[in-house]
Formats: sequence, C-alpha cells, structure tokens
Amino acid sequence: MNDVAHTEDEIKQALKDIPTISIVAAYDSLFGISGILRGQNLMEDSGGTKGDPNDPGWHELVECSMEMIYPENEKFGNCQNWQEGAGIKVQGGGGRWKNGYKDHKQSFTLKFKSRYGAGTLRNDIFKSAPFNRTSSPERFDKIILRAGHNKSWGANSDRENTVYTRDQFGRDLQLLMSGWGCHGTFVHLYVNEKYWGLYNPSERMDDNAMSIYFGGSQIIENDSLFVHEGFELTIQRSGSLDSIYYTMDGNDPRSWDLSGNIIPEAKQITTQNESIIINNSNVIKARSRNGNVWSPLHELTIVQGSAKSTPINERNNNAETVYLRYQN
Repeated sequence: MNDVAHTEDEIKQALKDIPTISIVAAYDSLFGISGILRGQNLMEDSGGTKGDPNDPGWHELVECSMEMIYPENEKFGNCQNWQEGAGIKVQGGGGRWKNGYKDHKQSFTLKFKSRYGAGTLRNDIFKSAPFNRTSSPERFDKIILRAGHNKSWGANSDRENTVYTRDQFGRDLQLLMSGWGCHGTFVHLYVNEKYWGLYNPSERMDDNAMSIYFGGSQIIENDSLFVHEGFELTIQRSGSLDSIYYTMDGNDPRSWDLSGNIIPEAKQITTQNESIIINNSNVIKARSRNGNVWSPLHELTIVQGSAKSTPINERNNNAETVYLRYQN
C-alpha cells in the first residue's frame, strides 16, 4: 500500500463491508486501576491469577452496553440494528500471559444477565453470518468475541501468519456436515468509540448452550424465570470434594461471627447434586465448604411467576463453585 489516498478509501469501504459491534462501559471498569483491560489485572504467567488480589474494587465481569450496527447497503438491507445490556470480561488464558505483553488484543466474553438487561440475548447476532445463519438458535446466554490470539495482528508472536477465518471455517464445516455446531460471524469491534479491530463473535458451547439445542437443565446465571408450582431446582457443585450448605429462608448458611461456622438452619448436600421441589416463594442461599474455606454466596429469589438469581460480589479461588440449575 503505497498510495495513501487510495489506501484511505479502501479502509473506509472495508469498515462498511461487515457489521459493527460497539461496546460501551464505564471508563474505569475497562481501563482504570481496577479495569479488566489493565495490564496488572490480566495474568503474570501461564499459572498466574487474573485480577489484583489486593484491590477489593476489582471485578472480573463489568457492566456494558452492546450494540449491533449493520451497514446500510443491499447486502444487509433486511437487518435491523439492536442493543442489549450485558456483562463483559476478558476471555481466555494464553492472551493474558505476562500482563498481555504477548497479545495486545484481548478476546472477550459477553454474558447476558437480568442484572444488566433482558437476561437472554434474543436478537440473532448470526443473522448476517457467512454460513449457517438459518440454523442459529436465536437465543444466547453468552457470546465470545474472539480476537484471534497468536494468529492476529495484535500478537507479538507469529503475526506474519495472521489468519482470522481458519477456526470459524472448521466450525462451519461441522455445521454443514452434521447440522449442529458453533455458529460464528465477523464484525468490526469498537470499545468506548475506539476501533478495536476485526473480531469473530461465536457461541460458547457449554452446558447452557447444550440445553438450548437439546433440552435439559441450565445453570441459573442471574436470569429471570417463569416458575410454576412444583418447580424443580437442582443445587450442584463444580467438583466432588466440598459439601454444599443451603437455606430456604433467606439466611446465609455461613455464620457471620468470627468462627465462620454453619448456621443450625442450613441443610447439607454431600452428593454431586440434589433436586428440591419449590411450591412456595423462597429465598435460597447456597455455598460450598471445604474445611474452613467457603465459596462465594449464590442467592436465588423465587416468586410464583418469576425467579431471579443474584450472586454476591465475593472472590475466593480456593473453593468450588455452587450452581443452581433449572429444567429448560
């Protein structure tokens, strides 16, 4: 590219060739001392801990607004722009190493929770995907914004072999052969009005995504639910070592005196999971415990006609996670 004027025209046209996602969040939550994109809050090495353990103001997931903007041309003439509230966090591990030195362009996870907006993304982000757009489920609890990691121009290693399409091409082939797989597309990403580069939004194929496609239970991640009499709630832990303690009267199962013991009203689950039937309005609070180490509190308020789950802002990397699940 030797002709600057010609190059400028090409860039302007390229920015209008595919859709744009705009992410807007409080500046400090992204770039401030406790921001998720601040170097010291990424990861020191491959076995490091993300975030600053000495900063109580740091949160891994922060609130943002996500807007999908389609080019005004014939190709995208049937697509309507849309906006949704979400939580955003840095995605992946390798790109965090050495505080992001090896990869200046981070991937992101967008989580759609009722504390930020509708709780579920029901706008079809893959409506304009190059392939397999008609088989998209049109309902998502999270979306990954893939940056390309070490095969992107933002990486310090192997950038001469940058390729953005290879991974998505493999997923598209799976969809074409089997009818099921991980949908994805390509967009230009802007973060707080600054151009962040070419990104590959895709589904996150976890158990919640499986339940959307094939049925089964979902982990309640701060979602609103319709609850009928006889609603079945499953309390499940992520590992097999801890015991789960829960209450159904709104009390924390952990005593808040200096001992940190279990309150008498708490019920114990020693198996991997246990189902309870809900016939009345309840406030359920649950934690796992390993010795004297407690997991963060998971709270679920259930009312006939709705359910809302609100995890308390606590961090403890030495205890298993407690999951509350419902039948989809």
